[in-house]
Amino acid sequence: MGIVTGVVAAGVILGFLGHPPPGVVTSAIREASAKPAKQTEPAGRLANPQKPASTQKPTGATTTPVIAQFDWEDDVNSILSSDDKADAKSDQLVALFPTLPEEGQIEAAQSLFYMLSDHEFAAFEQYLANASLSAPVLNLLMTGALNRPDKVKLPILLDVARNDANPKAGDARELLRGFLGADYGTDWAQWRSGIEKHLAQNQE
Repeated sequence: MGIVTGVVAAGVILGFLGHPPPGVVTSAIREASAKPAKQTEPAGRLANPQKPASTQKPTGATTTPVIAQFDWEDDVNSILSSDDKADAKSDQLVALFPTLPEEGQIEAAQSLFYMLSDHEFAAFEQYLANASLSAPVLNLLMTGALNRPDKVKLPILLDVARNDANPKAGDARELLRGFLGADYGTDWAQWRSGIEKHLAQNQE
């Protein structure tokens, strides 16, 4: 039974990791506004050219001003390049994480994956249960969880699976089915009991 469950779990994880999260942001920050279009002057008025009309910012167009983008990059880089100890750096990044835009959360998470111990990572992964985060960030956090030992990732997956508002709930439940070789539906107490039994039988 243990061998079959392990094979199923491995297949589920490979299926998930086979589509890497679209989290890696490589494009440069776009300009804050486009250059105004060149005005075409009506015939007979070439002697008195008009200044181009000022460009209006489209309604609902975005988001974070360019200067704010540079601000978060400076904040993250300042923490990573400081002379502080690793624990202090990770604490600062975790505290900064919820205030960052999507690109910043991806960069911070990728650094934290290497900096956090299993115990610290379990606390950080509370954000995976936050349905308000973007899909790329949630995908990245899910991948980070799957690279941790069962005692860390299985409770995290349970927290995600039981949150219907979380877009990763279905994936988390499917992964739990693969690891445990069972499906307890929405009986979350039974899922937790199954996880505890699995961990007792497969101590790492």
